[in-house]
Amino acid sequence: MVYSGGQKLAWGYGLAAEPWSENATNNVAEYMGLIRGLEWLAQRAPGGEVAIRGDSLLVIRQVSKKYAVKAERLRPLHRRAQELLSNFPNARVEWVPREKNREADELSVRAYLEVLRDARQRERARPYLASERLRRLLEALGLQVPAYLSEMGARRLLKRARRRR
Repeated sequence: MVYSGGQKLAWGYGLAAEPWSENATNNVAEYMGLIRGLEWLAQRAPGGEVAIRGDSLLVIRQVSKKYAVKAERLRPLHRRAQELLSNFPNARVEWVPREKNREADELSVRAYLEVLRDARQRERARPYLASERLRRLLEALGLQVPAYLSEMGARRLLKRARRRR
């Protein structure tokens, strides 16, 4: 999403990689979102003042050159992000907690659910979805369980629920 003066100028969502492939990671998705935003800005406001905010600490620290890029799959994405950032010499890069980045999170869920509308994709996703046992446990805790909750998402919900007790 691109904002100026509190007004949303552009937004988008989509797939960052082939679903369920080894490149379909949250970090690849974070980099692709950053790259698309920077490409949009480079066409419309090169050299402008830019504040980049993201909830992926890894990506933010790599782009800020505080962390090395060790994952081979991220190297070309990092190079592209750095190339685009060179259009904005005064860019600020800031990490924000996921809870304060709900709009971006909602867009990623939207893209995920669109993919799962296809029966073949739902079948491919099956190994990554929460087990019935885990779903029942979450429901027993009084939590609403989305239809296509991932195993990782379910474990995250369970961890939060246990912390609250």
